[in-house]
Amino acid sequence: MPSPKRKRIQNARQAKDRLAKGQGNYLKSDYEPYITIHDFSSLGLASRIPHNGRIVQSMSNNETAFLRELQWAGAHDIYDQVALADFEEKNVDHTVEIARHLGISHPVHSKDGSPSVLTTDFVARWISADGRAEVHAFAVKPVKELVVDPEKSETSRTGEYRTIDKLEIERRYWKGQGINWSLVTDHDLSQTRKANIEHFLLAPKKALENFDKKAFLAFLAEYLAVARRTDKLEDLAHATGSPAHDLTAADLVEAVRQLIADRSIEFDLDVKFEPSVLLSALKVVSVPSLESA
Repeated sequence: MPSPKRKRIQNARQAKDRLAKGQGNYLKSDYEPYITIHDFSSLGLASRIPHNGRIVQSMSNNETAFLRELQWAGAHDIYDQVALADFEEKNVDHTVEIARHLGISHPVHSKDGSPSVLTTDFVARWISADGRAEVHAFAVKPVKELVVDPEKSETSRTGEYRTIDKLEIERRYWKGQGINWSLVTDHDLSQTRKANIEHFLLAPKKALENFDKKAFLAFLAEYLAVARRTDKLEDLAHATGSPAHDLTAADLVEAVRQLIADRSIEFDLDVKFEPSVLLSALKVVSVPSLESA
């Protein structure tokens, strides 16, 4: 028998227990999100995605698409459902004070009316070559939740107004922490980009015998410089002088996929990657010296 799903946090005691365990504290080395997929009775669009040694959860297709963008952008760490709370005091006094200053009501638990813990969908950390860390917080929301119905009263602060209220609390919280915060909507995301990123990062890497990466990149850079606007990726299989002439057309496409994945080639992610893709979507990042090959 499958284990029962847990219910969402409904009172101050449950919230304090999670904060005491450090759930939602992205500064902990053994990070665990404040809210998990299991807190919802049914969430068919949720996903669990491995990243840098832990499983990152997304609660929607939009979150999954953005999570892939963070991975492609080279985020070292990605934390999901980060709590906007004081983990030392185990309270949410900061967000309560922000709400009071804004003149809006703070979200509360359904059982006892105590202030509930707000969360940010993702916090990502990038590590530079010199070891410096850059942290950025992100909220992911569909535009339909942000467009206010002119027939609704602003004074009621329900629906879209309430979503906007909570996002403003979130924005001000991160500003107070000295961390950049951004709102991402479905208008900023693309299922084509998501599919491409997953193809580049997740597809099994096929071993390609007698493939000279440096020679191919040098050839491709020269070929792209004179290619016609109608030339396609699959045309490279028959190009005169190609160092990949021993590869099948399918293996040539695989070779290019691998070179995009390791960032040797830039690719327009808004274009579907396939054998018939136009070469104009490709760009060699840097031409290696064949003398050192």
